[in-house]
Amino acid sequence: MLVSLTEAGAIERIDSGRYRLSIWMFEVGSQVPLLRGLTDLAQLPMERLNILTKRNVHLAVREGFELIYLLKVGQATGRARTRPGTRNPLHATGLGKILLAWAPEPFVDDLIGHGLRTYTKYTITSPARLLAELAEVRATGFSYDREERQVGVSCVATSIRDSSGRVIASISIPFNSEDYAAQHPERARQSLRETAQAIEARVR
Repeated sequence: MLVSLTEAGAIERIDSGRYRLSIWMFEVGSQVPLLRGLTDLAQLPMERLNILTKRNVHLAVREGFELIYLLKVGQATGRARTRPGTRNPLHATGLGKILLAWAPEPFVDDLIGHGLRTYTKYTITSPARLLAELAEVRATGFSYDREERQVGVSCVATSIRDSSGRVIASISIPFNSEDYAAQHPERARQSLRETAQAIEARVR
C-alpha cells in the first residue's frame, strides 16, 4: 500500500525510512475548503438558473487532464448522466474546454502530447483544431459540446473567475442535441453568463 501511495504521489519516503504526506497532498487538501465554499456560493444562483431554464446546471473544476463535477442542480430528464464527483475529459466537453482555454500553455501542450482520445465521431482529436477552438472560446467567453463526449448530448458553458480574474471553475447547461435550437441558445448564453456573474460576485 505504501509503495502504491508513493507511486501515486500521495506520500514520500524520508531519510529515516518513514513516510510523510507529499506536498501534492497538502495542495489537494488546501483546496477542499475553497471548493466546498464555491459549491455553497454557487448553489442559489444555479437554482435560479434551473428554475428559469428548466434545464440542469453543472459546475466543474479542473483536476489533471479531467474535470470534476462539483455540483449539479436540477432533475430535468435528458441523456446527460452526471453527478458530483464524476469526471469527464477536458477536450471533449464544454465545461472542460472553458477550463482548458485559460489553462497554462505548457499544460495544454502536455495534454495534447498525451493524445486526444476519441469518444464519438464528433470529438476533436486534431491539435490544431482544438487550439483554434480554444482561441475562439477565449474570444467569445463561451464553449460548446457538440456531441463530442456523448452522441445526442450538447451543452453551452462559460467561466467563473475569482477576484484576480483567474478562471477557477466552469458552469454549463446541457441539452438533448435535437432540442438545442428550439431552446433559444442566445437566451441560454445570456442567462448562463448572468448566473456566472452572480456567482463571481459572491466569490469576491
